[in-house]
Amino acid sequence: MITRRGTLAGGLALILSAISGAARAASWVVLGTRTVDLLGDHDEIEVGADEGLYKAVRLHVEGNGILIDVVRVRFGNGNELKFELRNFIGEGSSTRVLDFPGKARVLKRVILNYAREPGGGQSVVTVQGLKA
Repeated sequence: MITRRGTLAGGLALILSAISGAARAASWVVLGTRTVDLLGDHDEIEVGADEGLYKAVRLHVEGNGILIDVVRVRFGNGNELKFELRNFIGEGSSTRVLDFPGKARVLKRVILNYAREPGGGQSVVTVQGLKA
């Protein structure tokens, strides 16, 4: 038997879950965008140290899809973190969340290594950061 209290608790849990998801989605901010030439195989997206502290990034792709091999994130202190993706990111899609271990950090740039496309083309890659 479902009680009124159980129904209220379930409804409250659903509302809190939705609010939590919306708050997490709202904390993603655009840090930089670059149009990459698919005849090449690497690019850098400058972020800038004045943007604040972040605990993760993800990449969003528009235009042609792109096969991203490796993403390197360079921090304000010069240290670098390497993520091996080896994933095709289609138009309008994003990578998985690339979490930074430990404390939040200042970002300086994101370096992409990707597969060349014989026919060329362009992709617009946007770096989004998750604020600490």
